[in-house]
Amino acid sequence: MAQPKILLITLPAQGHINPSLQFAKKLIRYGVHVTFMTAVSAFNRMNKTPPAIHGLSYATFSDGYDQGYDMIKTDANHYMAETRRSGSQTLRDFLVESINNDNTRFDCIVYNLMLPWVAAVAREFHIPSTLFWNQPASIFNIYYQSSKGYEEIIKNGVEDPSFLIELPGLPLLSRHDLPSFYNPGNPFAFVLSTLKEHMDVLDEEITKPKVLVNTVDALEAEAMKAVGKYNVVGIGPLMPSAFVDGKNPSETSFGAQGHINPSLQFAKRLIDYGVHVTFMTAVSAFNRMDKTSAVHGLSYASFSDGYDEGFKRGTNDKNHYMLEIKRCGSQTLREFIAKSINQGTKFDCVVYCTFLPWVPMVAREFQIPTTFLWNQTATVLNIYYHSFNGDKGDEE
Repeated sequence: MAQPKILLITLPAQGHINPSLQFAKKLIRYGVHVTFMTAVSAFNRMNKTPPAIHGLSYATFSDGYDQGYDMIKTDANHYMAETRRSGSQTLRDFLVESINNDNTRFDCIVYNLMLPWVAAVAREFHIPSTLFWNQPASIFNIYYQSSKGYEEIIKNGVEDPSFLIELPGLPLLSRHDLPSFYNPGNPFAFVLSTLKEHMDVLDEEITKPKVLVNTVDALEAEAMKAVGKYNVVGIGPLMPSAFVDGKNPSETSFGAQGHINPSLQFAKRLIDYGVHVTFMTAVSAFNRMDKTSAVHGLSYASFSDGYDEGFKRGTNDKNHYMLEIKRCGSQTLREFIAKSINQGTKFDCVVYCTFLPWVPMVAREFQIPTTFLWNQTATVLNIYYHSFNGDKGDEE
């Protein structure tokens, strides 16, 4: 029997690439050969050296910005249009070359969200395609229900502080529980039309389309069941091996965007409640962030992780990086808080993200309360909690 071959295509962003790579590794364990495809610029930044994974190969498409996409200088709408135009053509060329030169015909093309045009190209070659939704099923359900008649209700209600909505398969939601793309003035509101296009593409399928979702069935059973037109399949949690099955203890990387993006969303939610938020991250990440759209109540600061010019995967040692971020980060955070106090600003609380356990130690020096922000699901936190505490966790 021939080895199944899947082409897995992802948007060139860490929050898409990392779970897609985890899914690729899961497929490989079932004997599937996976060709992992992303934009040229993202591919060039990826660490593909240690170690080679049997059953995994790489390919690229062009998003029109092969040297890199500058979020500050380039209009996001134009970028997405270019990704569709250039990506469709380079994917088409790749499939033709694979069939003619390598005698490779893919059994399925799995594509990430924000890339609905992939399904159209796959149909040209009579190759089945499947949407891989790299977020929880509840989020998919919100967009699904929105596309099926709730969009206007949501858009008309989000400006009302008392707005509540009950969508099928979900608990009662306030405006703060909904994705920020629905908020008036959101510069990335164009995402909504792309997500609706995803639903339209799925609706065009002759048979009941399958959607792969980064979740656990038992965790979001009701949300998955509410999407009745599609066969929603949980394939999560898609996390590094060191934190799931332990088969590869050295595989620990989540990627920084997976921390920055949810933290920024949380910051905006706090601001809605009248809180002023100072958002702090490492200098290298801070320099890459789009800070042009001013948000009232949000200011920015940075700490040093010892790699202010950027951490190069495959070149710099990750263990050394974590030591450096603790050493340099502690010192620059200490200096920042001291300077803020001297200038008359005392923070009421310091909220810190995963992988930064040294932050509360610095905060205690200044007698500032701290709170841990876990930017993943409670189920994943529960796994780690009981892993580290054994049976002692419930005794307290």
